[in-house]
Amino acid sequence: RTHCSPKPQVAARYIVPPPPFLARIMSVKRLRLPASEPAGGGPNFKRLYRVTFDAVKGNAVLPSGHRYTQFAYVARKTTSAPWCFLKGGSGP
Repeated sequence: RTHCSPKPQVAARYIVPPPPFLARIMSVKRLRLPASEPAGGGPNFKRLYRVTFDAVKGNAVLPSGHRYTQFAYVARKTTSAPWCFLKGGSGP
């Protein structure tokens, strides 16, 4: 499965586990990069998103019936390249 998209918000959604996990995306919100995170060329090349979703069909790590918030970093190599999901982590 690809982890890139022309739109950074779509690439951030790849933080959600693949099928058979099933999620309902509630929001994808862009956040400011933390000061400790290398900017990688600035906001045209690297961004941070907070992805909130409900687990409709969960897995061993993220059980069904709960809402989760995860942080997703996306980046691209040039201004014409697609945005690709880099890494993610849990949120509050």
